[in-house]
Amino acid sequence: MNTVKPDPWKKTSLSFEWKGQRFDYDIPHDVFSTQWIDDGTRLLLDHLPDHAPKRFLDLGCGYGALGLPVARLHPDAEAILVDRDLLAVKWSARNALRNRLTNVRCLGSLGFDSLDLGQKFDWILCNVPARIGPPFMKMLLEGGNALLNPGGELRMVIIRDLLPLLESTAENSGMKLEHIASGPRHFILGLIHSDRPPHASDPDLYLRDRVEVEGILFDRPFDLGGDDPKRLRSTLPLLLETLPRNSSPDLMRILCFKCAYGVLPLLCHKRWPEVSITTFDRDLLGVRFTRRNLETRYPKAAVKVLESPDLEDLHLDSASFDLITYEVSPSLGSTTVLDDLTRLHLLLTASGCIHIIVHDRSYKDYLQGWKGPGRLTRIAGRDGLTVLRMTR
Repeated sequence: MNTVKPDPWKKTSLSFEWKGQRFDYDIPHDVFSTQWIDDGTRLLLDHLPDHAPKRFLDLGCGYGALGLPVARLHPDAEAILVDRDLLAVKWSARNALRNRLTNVRCLGSLGFDSLDLGQKFDWILCNVPARIGPPFMKMLLEGGNALLNPGGELRMVIIRDLLPLLESTAENSGMKLEHIASGPRHFILGLIHSDRPPHASDPDLYLRDRVEVEGILFDRPFDLGGDDPKRLRSTLPLLLETLPRNSSPDLMRILCFKCAYGVLPLLCHKRWPEVSITTFDRDLLGVRFTRRNLETRYPKAAVKVLESPDLEDLHLDSASFDLITYEVSPSLGSTTVLDDLTRLHLLLTASGCIHIIVHDRSYKDYLQGWKGPGRLTRIAGRDGLTVLRMTR
């Protein structure tokens, strides 16, 4: 009897009823609103523009909670769903197939960057992130307006706390927002297309501030998941303490799992400038700022920056590594972490090792009794964190 192996990334499945239609979603770990379809999405679905679109854009599509029902409601429309999180894009495409939608295209894009500038939309829909920065708000309004057809509309749902910021941004840009509806915690706002000068791109659009780590100044963006103060204060210093101090003939290739905005890969390059380093991330914002920091500080460094939704889709050209670093996010889920470590173990050279940093609770819950390949040893701990070393 053939059995299908469960997807280690899958957290749950959800069903959703809207306008007499049922929608089924597979939900991965570590994305927005994994337990239910959030209230903002529901409110926006109930307050869509009146005119039918020929083409619409779902900006920040997640796993497809908003864009896929709209695509079914308008089967003759071209639906383009984009997200900066490549994992979300992958699962949005998966859910489009599950719901038998043939008018949907899912793309990775940081804001509007990956869209054809000549491509216009009748609708742009957006569930605006709660941690959005002021520069991104300006880009959303001005860049969105530039991508609308005459008579088209940018329709957004925002949390109530964002209303003053959005209104002041619109006023400063000479735009008028229409208040469509409100709920207990959200507002629905609309922006009708207007003729304006072309939207100018800003290289510092996502720049939040600059932070110094071990003598290196890093450009840090707004709204990058996992960049909490504890990571800079405790997580990275503890992980770095456990890594080799000096170069050796056995240390030629390093893989830094997830690049964030480049702190760990560049610190590794500073420590071992002659070593080849590969890093990747599923968040295109992290990828962009890693490349930015690399080009600014070490333009000739042997650091390769890749983008991929997960290890399964990461193309490394049969590479093997002497050292791999892996930071475990509590939101990843045990099945995802165990699968990642199994895959990473296959990438090790005979004498290679993986340094894993994890919260103590996650270590005790599912890593302390490791039954996978290789040998897992606890080598350090501090501030509620544990560092493990995996060898062949």
